[in-house]
Amino acid sequence: MKQSRHSNYQNFVESRTVKNKNYINLDEIRFDWIKKIIKSSNKIKSITDIGSNLGYICLKFNEYFGTQSVGYEYEKPTFLKANKIKSNKKNIKYINKGLNINNLSNIEKTDLLVHLNVLHHAGHMYDKKLIRSKKDWIKYSIKYLNLLTKKSKYLFFQTGNVNFNKNYFENNETFKILPLILKQAGWKVIKVGNIDFSNKKISYKTFNLRDVKKIPNVECKRDKKTNKVIYTRGKKTLFKYQSGFLQRPLFWCVSNNYK
Repeated sequence: MKQSRHSNYQNFVESRTVKNKNYINLDEIRFDWIKKIIKSSNKIKSITDIGSNLGYICLKFNEYFGTQSVGYEYEKPTFLKANKIKSNKKNIKYINKGLNINNLSNIEKTDLLVHLNVLHHAGHMYDKKLIRSKKDWIKYSIKYLNLLTKKSKYLFFQTGNVNFNKNYFENNETFKILPLILKQAGWKVIKVGNIDFSNKKISYKTFNLRDVKKIPNVECKRDKKTNKVIYTRGKKTLFKYQSGFLQRPLFWCVSNNYK
């Protein structure tokens, strides 16, 4: 089977089973955060994950909340692998289809949309002709996310900021650009999750939107010699990791347009 470039994006190995103290399961700590955010009163019975990859989120929501889970994954090798992982579970369905701004309205309504680390790929992996600049991406993102407000009451959102070494926004603009995009798209940000580097165990700390100014400014840059991403606050090195994923905050949102 041909290897997908995103086939290793998700990890089902739980942290407690790994002896390596530096091991971080990014999917696990994101799900740990969202479990704390979601309350029983939210009544989430169905989710749709756009860019579901190997299906970690679909599986965990099904196991923990008993949801009907639908995942859209456009890469065939990853889609096939995800189906093997889920085995014969009936309440989880994967669709081998890429979603863009022209067919996004065709998805069915759901209680929760999951959209993690997909939007920054617009412009080079899909809708290539629509995005040529930072301004294009921001306008595109507002239009794209607005379409989703009519499809779900809730949104669990995360995005990167770099498109093939070309920044759509800088690290220090994250909490200026992303809340503004979500607001203009018709999503009300309820909670923000940001990595807390102060504890020995890396995890997400929760903030209200009005408190994002209190989030410490952390920069990250890849070291060409070690190929590690160095996370810093001022001149102080906080952490070293193989990717810049720890720089990306999580957003829990409710739609202003869902009926």
